[in-house]
Amino acid sequence: MAFAHVQSAKNTASTGVTTTTGIGATGSAIGTGNTVAGTVSWSNLGAPATNVLNTITDNKGNTYPVVDTGGDPNATQVSCSSFLLGNVIGGPTTITATFSGSNPGAATIIWDEYSGALTNVNPTDVHTKNAQHDPGTGSNAITSGNITTTIPGDLIYGAVCETTNGSTAIAAGSSYTLRVSNEANAGLNSASSEDQVQTSAGSIAATFTDGTNGATDDTITFAIAIKPSNGIGAPISIGTPTNISGGTASSYTFTTNANIVAGDLVVLSIMIDDLTTAANVSTVSDGTNTYSRAVQRQDATNAVDIEIWYKSGAAAVSSGATITVTLSAATAGAAVGIQGFRITGIASTGALDKTNSAQGLGGTTPSYSTGTLAKANEIIIAATNTTSTTLTNYNPGAGFTNAISTNIGPNNFEMTLDYDIVDTTTAVTYAPTWTGSSGWWSDLATFVAPSAAAAPVSTLAMMGVG
Repeated sequence: MAFAHVQSAKNTASTGVTTTTGIGATGSAIGTGNTVAGTVSWSNLGAPATNVLNTITDNKGNTYPVVDTGGDPNATQVSCSSFLLGNVIGGPTTITATFSGSNPGAATIIWDEYSGALTNVNPTDVHTKNAQHDPGTGSNAITSGNITTTIPGDLIYGAVCETTNGSTAIAAGSSYTLRVSNEANAGLNSASSEDQVQTSAGSIAATFTDGTNGATDDTITFAIAIKPSNGIGAPISIGTPTNISGGTASSYTFTTNANIVAGDLVVLSIMIDDLTTAANVSTVSDGTNTYSRAVQRQDATNAVDIEIWYKSGAAAVSSGATITVTLSAATAGAAVGIQGFRITGIASTGALDKTNSAQGLGGTTPSYSTGTLAKANEIIIAATNTTSTTLTNYNPGAGFTNAISTNIGPNNFEMTLDYDIVDTTTAVTYAPTWTGSSGWWSDLATFVAPSAAAAPVSTLAMMGVG
């Protein structure tokens, strides 16, 4: 389901905001399962840094966690926080921010509702904030700074608090759509919002233009990337592939050069060509996570083995860790290849759905199916090993993207890993092609996105910045 902006709500008060009353914005009933993002700004003129944001809640008991908080870069009289909650339940109409400490006096709150996001209480991909003193009147001069998204199709939500001279001339950044324009009180605590869908994952910033007061204003700008309903990210490499020639050990290692992020799916594609001994993988561990075999294609006649191992809901592991692959027997002059990736947006438990494998001799290429999938939101991982030195004119097949190809060992095996993120349960055929004749061995495994999560019921303590 594509993202859709459902509604905006806003409210501002130049005086009278107390720790008791707070400030709320009311709209129509928020749809069940939808996502709300927004910002709240508050001031304490004459007594800076003596109040903090306490809670953001609605009239149906949902609590909205703060994403980022920033302060006025040229003074300490205004603070601003972004907030977000996915999978909202109960049909609330009013979202209210409360404070602790002294009475803020002035405050502003805005929020935007979206359908089409990952149905999870926290559908955030990445986020950031940036404070600027007198950013200027140029196009896109007001900026959150860059974020690097990991998922194609993220909704990029931008919000800005202008803390000095909020302007009615505020404009959305290039390629963005303005949703709330300058909800302000006498220029203080002004807030605006915008959004766009980013087609391809990568670097992006939320930007605004204030052609009137941008040169004499202070701003705090937020960017939040919200995962789409399929919510699954492309595979992200966690290390340079292991490439062993003539191996005679009973275990081999893969060293990470990037962090394994808590909650992610970690996938290893492992290839063994032992020439004489039909060895296979017994265990895989990084010292923190123990991995499970998803699928294996072993050709005992040709002593070739290709396997996919995985860990869903992984515990965090720092870059530089060693993943040890232990075999059923010591190899006798083997070529060994290990590729490693992490993937966001996969269920922590019950992640593995379908598996399949195939093999063929020269003159053919793989063509085999996942079978009907259990869920509409899944990623298909396909690992193929060929006897070709290089796969000339390699094409991963309809719908698939090649994540990596690695030349392995003395027999010049080529090891590929391809993927496809799908939003239907219809069976998918994996059919890569290449030019030339080679033997091949291939596995695939599919992994599901998490089911909808319940909304939180406890109040989350939030940090304010003076």
